[in-house]
Amino acid sequence: MTGGVLQSSVTSAQAEHAEFGGVVPEVASRAHQRLVAPVVAEALDRAGAGFAD
Repeated sequence: MTGGVLQSSVTSAQAEHAEFGGVVPEVASRAHQRLVAPVVAEALDRAGAGFAD
């Protein structure tokens, strides 16, 4: 690897926040915990890389 960006992936919890009329820190924290691993896995998969790389 050369240190450049190989892939990126994003997701949103905006629909969850809309239910409360804005960002609620506890809801945001739980959404981050739930969503970060799948987003990282998707980006690694798209890049053809793994954690060992």
